[in-house]
Formats: sequence, C-alpha cells, structure tokens
Amino acid sequence: MSSIFSSFFQIAGAKSFSDFLKGDDKKENKRKKSRSLRKTVAQRKSRRKGVRRTARRTARRTERRTARRSSRRTARKTARRSSRRTARKTARRSSRRTARKTARRSSRRTARRTARRTTKFIKARNLTKRKRKGVPGKYECVACDKSEKAYYTGKEPSPKGLGYCARCTPLNVMMKGKDGNLWENKKYSKGKRWVRV
Repeated sequence: MSSIFSSFFQIAGAKSFSDFLKGDDKKENKRKKSRSLRKTVAQRKSRRKGVRRTARRTARRTERRTARRSSRRTARKTARRSSRRTARKTARRSSRRTARKTARRSSRRTARRTARRTTKFIKARNLTKRKRKGVPGKYECVACDKSEKAYYTGKEPSPKGLGYCARCTPLNVMMKGKDGNLWENKKYSKGKRWVRV
C-alpha cells in the first residue's frame, strides 16, 4: 500500500495507529524474507554439519568393524596356514621314517640273499675217513687239479689243514677249519687267502 492510502485509512479510523507507525508493508515483507532466508541458510548449514558428523561417525564405525573383521580373517588364515604347515611337516617326517625303515629292511634282505648266494658253506670231510696223499709234512691238496699241485702240513688252523687250499676252492666260500671256526675264502692282490669270520 502507498503512504496516501495508509494515511487515509488511519484518518478514517479503519487502520490502527500502531500499524501506521510500522511503516510500509513491503519493507516488513522484505525484512521477514531476509530473516527467513538467513534462518534457512543457518538451518541448512547446521543440518549439513549434523549430516557430516553422522557420516563421519558411521565411517569410523564401519572402519572399526572392517578392521576387526580383517584382523579376525587374518588370524584365521594364519592359524590355518600354521596348522597346514605342521601337518605337512609331521607327514613328511612320518613318511621319511617309514621310507628309512623300509629301505633298511629291503637292504638287509638283499644283503642276506646276496650272502646266501655268494657264500657257500661246504662241510669238510673227516680226516680219519680220508686218506692223505703225499709224504707227512707235505701232503697234496684235495681239490687241486693234476696240473697244479698245492701242499699242506696238516697243522694249519684254516681249512688248509684239512686239505683245502685257498687257491683251489672258489671265492666267497665258507668252511669250517681245523680249529673248528668258520673261514671264508677272500681275494687279495697276490691271490686268495683263508680269512677267519
């Protein structure tokens, strides 16, 4: 409203004097609008701040939760890895032990078989039932060929004292000597020899 109409209404008594003192309605509306805008801006700012705070809180909470979950997962993974490693180590140890045992057994068996095959035990004949060839102190060997002759005295503790020289008997043969012990025929650089077992 213009100032003329307001003064007219005031004179006529249609408008109160207090309203007339306030001034123009446009100014009041402008003030109100500006105040409301300020309020809205302030409210918006406060709302944004509140939203940011809540967002920060939620972000922190989520970070904590994720950290806890990740730590639990890593702990589980490490526990699984350690258990797997220990299981592998124990399995390897047990397999090695069993392999060693089996290898030892097999090697012993093969050694026994080879010993049985290579070493032949020949029982010597009794001296009383056998006639000696040659002169006493120089008897001829029993197993020697006609071309090669070997001699023995009869006092030797090895099977040579019974008439079996090492040169004529085959290698790795075990025999009972004159002393009653076992003797084995072994090869050396100069020839064969009876060796006490």
